[in-house]
Amino acid sequence: MFFAVLTFFLFMFALYTGWAPINLAAKGKLLPNATLGILTRTTVSSDEAWIAAHRAALPIAKWARNIGTALLILGIIIGAVMKGQREFYAEVMFFGCCAFILIAATIVGIVANRAAKEVAAASAPKS
Repeated sequence: MFFAVLTFFLFMFALYTGWAPINLAAKGKLLPNATLGILTRTTVSSDEAWIAAHRAALPIAKWARNIGTALLILGIIIGAVMKGQREFYAEVMFFGCCAFILIAATIVGIVANRAAKEVAAASAPKS
């Protein structure tokens, strides 16, 4: 039971606190900072790169949030129906959710960094 509750709160916290700064930054409401958003050298190099990176990452972050929420609800339903091995199932669900968050965050970071590099290259002085 402990892993099931921990999974639920950890996963929802990660999904929504990860998505919210990306959404705000994509709209220009969150400026480059050292705490929230997609933080790479390229994304924080300028306001234009910051916004472009977050705009590019926003659709993927939305999909990850929606898929993650659906998987979590499905896991809760399956866990409620299962009998006998609930603790094992909750542990598998916990580690699966952690893996999903890491993979989604990596993909979002790669997409954002590529978009920021394009903006930085376009605004760099040509010699």
